[in-house]
Amino acid sequence: MNITERLGLTSLRYFAILAEELHFGRAAIRLGIAQPFLSQKIRVLEETVGTPLFLRTSRRVELTEAGAVFLESARKSLREVERGADRVHAIGRGELGTLNIGYSMIGMLMVVPDLLKVFRSAYPGVRLSLHEISTVPQAAQLRQGDLDVGFLSQPVSEPGLRIHREWSEPFCAVVPSDHPLAKARTIRLRDLARGPFVSVVRWSSPDMYDRMIRDCQDAGVTLSIVQEAGSWQAAVSLVAAGMGVTIAPACVSRLRFPRVKYRELAGTAPTYGLALCTGEGALSPAVESFLESCGRGSA
Repeated sequence: MNITERLGLTSLRYFAILAEELHFGRAAIRLGIAQPFLSQKIRVLEETVGTPLFLRTSRRVELTEAGAVFLESARKSLREVERGADRVHAIGRGELGTLNIGYSMIGMLMVVPDLLKVFRSAYPGVRLSLHEISTVPQAAQLRQGDLDVGFLSQPVSEPGLRIHREWSEPFCAVVPSDHPLAKARTIRLRDLARGPFVSVVRWSSPDMYDRMIRDCQDAGVTLSIVQEAGSWQAAVSLVAAGMGVTIAPACVSRLRFPRVKYRELAGTAPTYGLALCTGEGALSPAVESFLESCGRGSA
């Protein structure tokens, strides 16, 4: 056992308190121990370091030169341990750590920025590492533990995931500004099916894509898809280029493109769903704090 192990934090604390009080009786009271016990511990400490740390007389107690030097080191060690304990407690309370968060562009247009702002205000000590990833890779990374939480397109049928909160909003029509339908205040879904249709690719979010197509079919509409895009932003860009029309979650209307008009869909419109998910494993305190900040349950 080396000298550091033999000293121990308790001995350092006894020494530091006695150095502040310079009186065995007062130091013992402050420490809540008997005075003879304190005297014994200090003698053991001096034997361990190999030199007197205090000068004792019948009237006073003083630090030796060696004691003054040792006090500085003892206080530094105690402060480091205290700071370390504080950090450990903060991590246990979900107030420190790192969160890896997956999101899609749609999530950022819907609710993610507001949720992040609220969380950062409440937990400034937690570092957020954000990753723009489509739904299928997000699901895989959540299961593998590479992501802590993710915002996935609904429905979520991937195994190994837990859904903690859900949001939804209707689709809107997106047409070129010179399209005849651009003059209407609302557009029927069947009117969009009369011309070329631009769609997002299925592989980015198969369940969402299939539900969108199914909702259209339930409304008696078969889409004439002539072009696919890797994202909603790209799909709107293709509409702006005159490649066709599309439908997109209503929040996409926040993307201001020239030569594009966003219009409400008449009747019962298909809806886009977003889900806040984690893997099925144990959740870290920081993840629990994030979920509480976001509010559990559907909204």
